[in-house]
Amino acid sequence: MNEKFREFINSYENTPSVDYTKLIQGVNMSIDKKIRQRKQIKIFGLSILSITSFSMLIPIFSSLNTSLSQSGVYNYLSFFADTEITLAYWKELLLIMAETIPFTGIILMLSIVTLFAWAIVNIRKETRLINRTFNKSMSHA
Repeated sequence: MNEKFREFINSYENTPSVDYTKLIQGVNMSIDKKIRQRKQIKIFGLSILSITSFSMLIPIFSSLNTSLSQSGVYNYLSFFADTEITLAYWKELLLIMAETIPFTGIILMLSIVTLFAWAIVNIRKETRLINRTFNKSMSHA
């Protein structure tokens, strides 16, 4: 691509003598700098998201534990320890468990955990990309 660019510029007769390698390196460095800045902004936003979601985990876990104990799920789980009762009334026990489990709390907790994991994975991916572009731009300089 650099050769085609040079041929295009050299095709004009009134073109002043310019060192194209320095020009291309300068353009590449400024592009790398812009990309790095955008990735740093993205990492900052993802960091705020991960910190916020992590700080929400403790209240959500305690709220879920409270709602599970108030719904009586723990009482029904004790029936599963007795195998005779479990084998005889397994359908009824599962239906009662399905009715008493607080699904909104569980869904909220799982969504916060998923959001936290997604943010951490993307932060890791973006920092790898920044390191690659930084190392590449340092090797050109």
